[in-house]
Amino acid sequence: MVVCVLPFRPERRGDRASSTWPAEPLPSGFQFVQKYLTGPADLVWRDVASCILRRANDLGLDAALFLTDCKFLKLSGLPPFYQGVFKSWALFDKKRCQKSASLYWLLKEPLIHGARLDITVSGITPGLTVALRGSGTLCLQQLVDAVGPALSDAVALGSLLGRHSVRVAQRILQLWRQRLSGKERSFLMNYSQGRATPDPTDPFPEINLSLELGDLTGPLLDTINPNKMTLHRADKKTIYFNCVKVINKNGLSNRPPTVWTQKTVWGNRTQPTVEDFIQTSPQKTDW
Repeated sequence: MVVCVLPFRPERRGDRASSTWPAEPLPSGFQFVQKYLTGPADLVWRDVASCILRRANDLGLDAALFLTDCKFLKLSGLPPFYQGVFKSWALFDKKRCQKSASLYWLLKEPLIHGARLDITVSGITPGLTVALRGSGTLCLQQLVDAVGPALSDAVALGSLLGRHSVRVAQRILQLWRQRLSGKERSFLMNYSQGRATPDPTDPFPEINLSLELGDLTGPLLDTINPNKMTLHRADKKTIYFNCVKVINKNGLSNRPPTVWTQKTVWGNRTQPTVEDFIQTSPQKTDW
């Protein structure tokens, strides 16, 4: 396996303001995620990648890691290439398009680290993440196996997590039930009764992508090809130029457009030529 670091490549051209263009592996890091999650079922390197991803935070999660907030992950135990993959993924804010219509991916939903079913943000469940990790209960399927598809067995949850208060356990289960739609709860009941079977070929849930800009704004920070900014639809060029914007967001914030930014893409090229500027330069005036 080839291991490489995903660097940033600073460039300065003439009297232009300095801009940082990502070296090719940076958008390739996103493309790795895209191929891993949405590629064909017989993708030859997926099993190896999954084995490596399960080492992140010692969670044992692979594709489901990308349903969590990666800022919670400790990446030091991963090879440099995989650390770079998560850095590429972190350049974008992610929002699920809709709740899962797949039983398979519903059961894979993580319960921790900023995932949709992470209820620790409620503030009434201190220590829950530690207890879940200690019990090895990290995804919805493991929770269903322990407390039933209705998520109602507070005694079983208390025993699983080492909590003696049935009232607290009931409140935790209620919070999880509230995160699920009626259709998803129906999926779980059908699954427990043997009337539905998870299909591992179901597509990974669609995710809308937006630039991770914080509070920064400006015309130069507008998303390029916003209609393509989803996990399943994004192409290489769209990801590349939006990566450039995020990496340079501090320098681009609240700056007006210039001749360099009015022609961001020159055909299939990432840099302009002299001819581009001759074509767009003002006409000479005879005095």
